[in-house]
Amino acid sequence: MVADSIRIDWELISSLPDEWAAPNELPPSGRAWVSAEVPGTAASSLRANGLWNWDNTRNFDADDWWWRGTFQTPSGDGPWLIHLGGLATIADVWINGEHKLHSESMWLSHDLVIDHFADGLNDITVCCRALTPCLKGQRKPRARWRTRIVSELNLRWYRTTFLGRMPGWSPRPAPVGPWRPITIEPLPTVRLLAKHIGISCTQQGGIVEIDLTVEGHFEGSPTASAAGVTCELNVDRFGSTARLRGALTIDDIDRWWPHTHGSPHLYELTVTCASHPILHQRVGFRDVYADSANDGFGIVVNAVPIFARGACWTPTDAVAAASPIESMRETLAHVVDTGMNIVRITGTMQYESDAFYDACDELGIMVWHDMMFANFDYPNTAEFVNIVRAEVDQFVDRMQGRPSLVVLCGASETEQQAAMMGTAIGGWANPLFDSMLPTWLADGLPEIPYLPSSPTGGALPFHPNAGVAHYYGVGAYLRDFTDARHSGVRFASECLAFSNVPDQQTIDELLAPGQVAPTHPRWKERVPRDNSVGWDFEDVRDHYFKVVTGEDPFTVRYSEPSRYLEISRTVSGEVMARTFAEWRRPGSNCQGGIVLMLRDLWPGAGWGLIDSQGRPKAALRALKPVLAPTAMFTTDEGLNGLWVHVVNDHVEASTDGIEILERPTSNSAALNANKPGSISLDEIIGAFTDVTYAYRFGERVNHAITLDTNSHENGMTITWS
Repeated sequence: MVADSIRIDWELISSLPDEWAAPNELPPSGRAWVSAEVPGTAASSLRANGLWNWDNTRNFDADDWWWRGTFQTPSGDGPWLIHLGGLATIADVWINGEHKLHSESMWLSHDLVIDHFADGLNDITVCCRALTPCLKGQRKPRARWRTRIVSELNLRWYRTTFLGRMPGWSPRPAPVGPWRPITIEPLPTVRLLAKHIGISCTQQGGIVEIDLTVEGHFEGSPTASAAGVTCELNVDRFGSTARLRGALTIDDIDRWWPHTHGSPHLYELTVTCASHPILHQRVGFRDVYADSANDGFGIVVNAVPIFARGACWTPTDAVAAASPIESMRETLAHVVDTGMNIVRITGTMQYESDAFYDACDELGIMVWHDMMFANFDYPNTAEFVNIVRAEVDQFVDRMQGRPSLVVLCGASETEQQAAMMGTAIGGWANPLFDSMLPTWLADGLPEIPYLPSSPTGGALPFHPNAGVAHYYGVGAYLRDFTDARHSGVRFASECLAFSNVPDQQTIDELLAPGQVAPTHPRWKERVPRDNSVGWDFEDVRDHYFKVVTGEDPFTVRYSEPSRYLEISRTVSGEVMARTFAEWRRPGSNCQGGIVLMLRDLWPGAGWGLIDSQGRPKAALRALKPVLAPTAMFTTDEGLNGLWVHVVNDHVEASTDGIEILERPTSNSAALNANKPGSISLDEIIGAFTDVTYAYRFGERVNHAITLDTNSHENGMTITWS
């Protein structure tokens, strides 16, 4: 019997905080109840019933929300296993009116074993209590610093997401409810309670270390298999539980690579006890470590330094706090197609589903993973630490053996927030991130590099010339393009946030006829902004509009709004592409950049390179030529002329060369695509042309430079006119 074979019919009702204490006080089914989606949130269920849309500003944290699920008595004998994948956030669960669970963390899953169900109709009731009274009504010890990213500072005491609770950054609604699946299935004969899967590489092969704790009775010796190799596991019994241990030694394996560098090879690992399947997952073999030489940071996979480029991940359905498989896969396909090789799960968002991590393993997309902490001075009370420890243990169990996981990070901007609030260096420290999390994570994921916070390193954590930075010099701080080089960025784990204009189809869906995109209140509402500042990220884009085009954005917006939008689409992509060309060129000390963010949370001109409907924006298309595994691009080196750069990530040598053509004649190949290289265009031409018009003698002769990486079978060309 599969986990979803028992049908549960769900309905939903809201109440004032603490209006009802238990299921026996709930009203009977009727007009006050609405059908509910599980997994889902209160907002996603109301949306499905036509009772909520993006114009509705309801605060879902202000009420209690009750889910009631009914199901017929399952056929067969018990006991039964009820799995609750996640409840947001302060929740209680009753089975047939009997209280079974209290949970105070969105990030914890729970298993309930039920010996038998009543004949006929049974019910599961879930109540998610109002969070707002908790945030406002309780006096807590004072934090060492404050943050403006959320409006309720007591949120630091609760294990839940910032999603829907960051004014200016993410739209409402906040996720409330059973956001992960609730399933009922027969209790397995042999049930997996805990696991440790260790993957290591030898010179030609690999080793899979297996350490499982199971519950149940079985005869015979359990076995593990992968890559055509099988071994028996040792069994140590402790009453109704047993510990299974062993190792698979595989002589010849293909390593897992990021898709930009090779093939993401995976192997099926299975563990069986007396014909009962205990474990089935895909694993990959790769070495990973962080290169921190000379105060830098870089990801090294299989002894090869990786220029990591990608974007911060957000759930593809922010209302349901979910990434449905179809939209998730479609979005990750754009990552691969654009030449990105990493996504970052930020501490402001949420842990993703197993299907997401499966897809990253399969597609060769590296994952930088924050734990779900951000900006706050988090407490260290025993109760809080115990909840976090359980959260970490569950996360580690899910992530073992996954080759896509390459960086673990304690939190987002905790050190930066403290430093920017003027806290002295010694005041940034928090044992949660400095000692507890790294110790707990290393127990199950010892090979994954760990950072206490993003950003981190340097005299101040937000200085970009050491460690890991959140780089907005080119961007929110309105610096010139040359700042991308002068700042000495080593690794930008977050960067280049712009209000990226979506395509016209999305604008037409957002605004009614006669409503003008650049100025309508609905449009401006959805432009990202920081709290308590006098600008938004459309103002940032407008600054570079003038830098790139020489035109005044206000004038163009006023007189030609359609042209303004079209140029704006081009501008943000141009700025990003120039910056990545600077960072990726041979000779740069930068080892990666991760854009904020990959996909918008709601329709509008958000930070996303992809809009909330899954449509790529012009900014994403502009990045593709400079992020491709084999790429050629140029940088303007002032009086040193135009330089052509070639990069090739492929581990296997390529036969492709670089042919550089001058109109109307052509020269011989100048660069080999098998390895990075740079060359001055003046050296290729052999004569002074002032292509970039740096010397300004007479009229400008050349006005356009075009790169074509697909113009012929064995090379790439550059032309100018």
